[in-house]
Amino acid sequence: MLSTQTAAAASLDTWEKVAQCESGNDWSISTGNGFFGGLQFTASTWAEFGGLTYGANAHLATKEQQIEIAEKVLAKQGPNAWPICSIKAGLQATSAYSSVVRGTLPEEKSMGSVQSFTSSTGDTLSSIAAALEIRWEELYEASGGRVTADPSAPLPAGTVVNYTMKPPSSIESRAASPSIPKSVSIAKPGATSPIDSGAITTPYGQPGSWAKGYHTGVDFAIPIGTPVRAVRDGVVISSSWQGAYGNAVVIRHDDGIYTLSAHLSTLGVAAGQRVSAGDQIGLSGSTGNSTGPHLHLEVRTGTTYGSDINPVSYLQQFGVSI
Repeated sequence: MLSTQTAAAASLDTWEKVAQCESGNDWSISTGNGFFGGLQFTASTWAEFGGLTYGANAHLATKEQQIEIAEKVLAKQGPNAWPICSIKAGLQATSAYSSVVRGTLPEEKSMGSVQSFTSSTGDTLSSIAAALEIRWEELYEASGGRVTADPSAPLPAGTVVNYTMKPPSSIESRAASPSIPKSVSIAKPGATSPIDSGAITTPYGQPGSWAKGYHTGVDFAIPIGTPVRAVRDGVVISSSWQGAYGNAVVIRHDDGIYTLSAHLSTLGVAAGQRVSAGDQIGLSGSTGNSTGPHLHLEVRTGTTYGSDINPVSYLQQFGVSI
């Protein structure tokens, strides 16, 4: 049961929608990538907000207990603790978190309205921009240079960033932002293989001891230091160490599909950076949970583990065979 001492800030239905987006509504998931449970808590966040009362990590607690901790996170950090899924689920800030004012998606906002954000722990220009579905450069320009130009660097807690929504005609190249307005119809952009040469050694869907019971991507056995490339145009969402995946790059492509390139020896891009199909994003390696030098490529419909689709089928529709 939820704590009887504090009224719920969000409905059970809303939290289930967040969980569906984050983990496929699997409240006991532990993927080895540093995130746990239905709402994908990190171990540090789980401990900070009292989760150790229920288990060492979130996946060991009940759904109700995870929601209880999530209510506390929401009150302190706001919906940006779940930057993408909070928007999809309609998760709103509580009255205790009045410093952040979120609106609807950019195409639904009144043009010329000012959105004001006060950063909390862990916020970056990239994460705020991703929630707004705009380019991080626009937020940086709006700050007048008062914040760091590194899109992946955490902002000091309490930093105020204002952003004025612009008419579509005055926004520079909407097609160059992380998303494309729903009313725009464009031809399919180009695509390419993630490596110049190499065959798949572990195919998508192969049964095994993975968390989902099957392989969620495709593996290429290639020497350490092999250039790894973006398969399509998009924006880098993260470029960092990601637990079992080692050094990994996640890109949100212009059609809303995500790719994850894992076990890299070297990261060649930064969060918030725009890349084109064929751009080098890093060098292959054997970091994380890896039995030898290889590239693990996942294609996902969302940011979380469990939203995988077949990389071979995805790229084939653009004429690329891997």
